[in-house]
Amino acid sequence: MSQEKSVCCFCRLPRATFECEVCSEPVCRSCVLRLPEETFAMLPEKPAGLCHDKYCPRCHDEHIETALTTYNEIMERAKNVGYWAKGYRGHVPVLKKARFDISVENGLDRDDVLLRLGFKAAQAGFNGLIQGEVTSAKVRNFGYQKMTWSASALPCMVDDEKLAREEYREAHWRILHHR
Repeated sequence: MSQEKSVCCFCRLPRATFECEVCSEPVCRSCVLRLPEETFAMLPEKPAGLCHDKYCPRCHDEHIETALTTYNEIMERAKNVGYWAKGYRGHVPVLKKARFDISVENGLDRDDVLLRLGFKAAQAGFNGLIQGEVTSAKVRNFGYQKMTWSASALPCMVDDEKLAREEYREAHWRILHHR
């Protein structure tokens, strides 16, 4: 770095040792913002602006904060995505189905695979997964074994109000008729 570029672009102190990987401005150690690897873990492919390691505060606010709020909103919707397996015998009030199944491979456990499926469904604008199938396979490597999980399901839009009414009626019927 040259003498004039050694001034931090944010706090203006002459101790910049890092460089922002987006705008290439010098940044000091106290001002540089690092992005942990697990921040956007559910995204299948990170966009080009989110692949860097070191950001100045301006680039962090411009690129990371907007993407992080969108990611967190999708994650909250993914946690509320309903899941119905292939063997489900009840009625699911489906408003709209997707044309193709979505699938997830190499998950850590069943919950991780279902959350990843829910994230993909929420990212596409759906709130339910029907005809779902979760499978596990045992992988053995020279005396060490682990389970790998995979899942597939059909994303759909479910009428939440109708589903809540049906569940209430069913629970009410069980209470009244099974005393």
